Amino acid sequence: MQFFGMLPAEHKAKIECNDEEIISQGQAVSSWAASQDVFVTSFSEKGNLLSQWRAYTGVSGGYSIGFRRNYLCEAGAHFLQDRLGRFYSSPDILMPCRYCDEEEEIFLKSDLENLVTSYIDEAMSSKQSSTKTKVEGFSTTGAIALKCFLSIGMRSAITKNKAFLEEVEWRLAFHLNRNDTHSDLEFRAGRSMLTPYFKILLQWEGQPIDIKEIIVGPCPHPDDAIKSVKMLLKNQGITGVEVVPSKIPYRNW
Repeated sequence: MQFFGMLPAEHKAKIECNDEEIISQGQAVSSWAASQDVFVTSFSEKGNLLSQWRAYTGVSGGYSIGFRRNYLCEAGAHFLQDRLGRFYSSPDILMPCRYCDEEEEIFLKSDLENLVTSYIDEAMSSKQSSTKTKVEGFSTTGAIALKCFLSIGMRSAITKNKAFLEEVEWRLAFHLNRNDTHSDLEFRAGRSMLTPYFKILLQWEGQPIDIKEIIVGPCPHPDDAIKSVKMLLKNQGITGVEVVPSKIPYRNW
């Protein structure tokens, strides 16, 4: 039997397995991993990009807040700290997005082939060396499948169309366990539907907000806007932040 559904057609013939339990468990877990609800928070390496100002700010201006990378990782880890078993995440909590051009498609096909091969080899080896009962063996096969295929869901959460390449996006990505009760799930009005979300704290005990830079976007009164931001930071006790204007000319037409 072949592991259909996971691999492109040209790779399917390369991987074969005659154990129906291994095949069914692998297909079930890989489908489950790819269908989990995912929640992401997005950031960009490009803090002063014209297309981003146009997409995310109004005609009167906006602000680009530059966080330190390590701080964002700590914020993500703190979010998961009290939610073990509710969310799945990559060991690298903050991940760069991957843009699906021809080169990335080649990498993706190779990675999928390696995942399936690794799963089948490990599952077959485990069954051959196991002296456990059939039920226990089935659980072991499921655990191996989960270990191998959980990364599929994370990969889908950071893969974007190549048209967005200029954003150089990074994401905090978390997969919600569908058995979760959603006790702290909240909603806000989106442009076309309700948007479910979870709050990630930016400040907690022993950890102040860590902002490196704030860029004031194109606006009619940049000097006053910069002054207001500095007053806000001072009011909140946040220090060491560079506040600078965007060099992009302001246009409101």
